[in-house]
Amino acid sequence: MVASIAAVGIASASAATKVKWTVDSFNGTKTAKVDCGAFMSGAYGLPDTTFVELKLFGLAPSKQYFIRVEYSGINWLFIPDGNTFHVKVDDEMLTLSGAGSAGDRNTYDIDPYGSQKSENPIHVREVALYQITADQIRKIAAAKKIQYRLMGANRTITSGGYRPSEYQVFVDQAIPAIEGLSPSDATAATPTKGK
Repeated sequence: MVASIAAVGIASASAATKVKWTVDSFNGTKTAKVDCGAFMSGAYGLPDTTFVELKLFGLAPSKQYFIRVEYSGINWLFIPDGNTFHVKVDDEMLTLSGAGSAGDRNTYDIDPYGSQKSENPIHVREVALYQITADQIRKIAAAKKIQYRLMGANRTITSGGYRPSEYQVFVDQAIPAIEGLSPSDATAATPTKGK
């Protein structure tokens, strides 16, 4: 079953969007993170609404990049390992591979006071991590339109088409630092935007 997405982007970048950096004091690894928006199916506030939130990470000095996909709804997706997250960049398909959500599945009650537990369904949350390259991030940042497809064992969720600017923020602020590029090298590595 394929669920089509009713709303396009919930979150969008503003001029104030910045990459957040953290440093692991034990091993010195620097992590860059930016929220890449969210998409949903169903109408906001209805019990069967599902959300998919995206976060982009980069690790230095290992030069590794990941997209963290967090799904929440009332039914499990059961995201398997493998090629289960697709990003349609204009007319090109990028297929990303990950370990699935088996290690990060949990439930939560949407009513924090517990007064309507019988009326509010228990929601589920699944998190999956997908590896992505710096060049793929640059390609997404330069696209006119992107769409997402998240494939689970129970169903597939596909977003509407939109162009979040958070990827460009990551390209501008994080990739040069992670790759050790000078600002002029970083500009040369960034593809020109489509017209």
